[in-house]
Amino acid sequence: MEEEKVVNFHCEVEFEEQKAAAEEPSSQTSDLDEAELDKLVLDSKPGNTRKCTNWGFSKLRTWLEKRNIPIDFKTVEADKLNDILRKFYAEVRSAKNEMFTPSSMTGIRAAINRTLLAPPYSRNMNIIADREFSTANDMFSARCKNLL
Repeated sequence: MEEEKVVNFHCEVEFEEQKAAAEEPSSQTSDLDEAELDKLVLDSKPGNTRKCTNWGFSKLRTWLEKRNIPIDFKTVEADKLNDILRKFYAEVRSAKNEMFTPSSMTGIRAAINRTLLAPPYSRNMNIIADREFSTANDMFSARCKNLL
């Protein structure tokens, strides 16, 4: 009698688990769109990294807006982006019109790079390491050395 209760209990639990699994979408039936896929990638980044990335990239966007420079980050060519970044590194200032420290400049450049590499842009370019950005990076280095 005791063994029969155990078997019945086991069957009932197994049935409930199968029933719950059938109600949830499986990997075979789920269909994530591009925005949902991008969100999965972005949500995997630590919160502080996302905050610093947004802050750093906003410096470039603000600088571009003040100069009425239109740019589509999904399609801009590397040579044009290099020219823009070269001028940006030379001119960018804080809200108090002070020059950023070398550490802040490094954070801004890393934020721009992370933003371009991640969705929705997903560019195959590295503004820190690719040689197409050598003149922008020369300006970045000169600017940081002048701040010391």
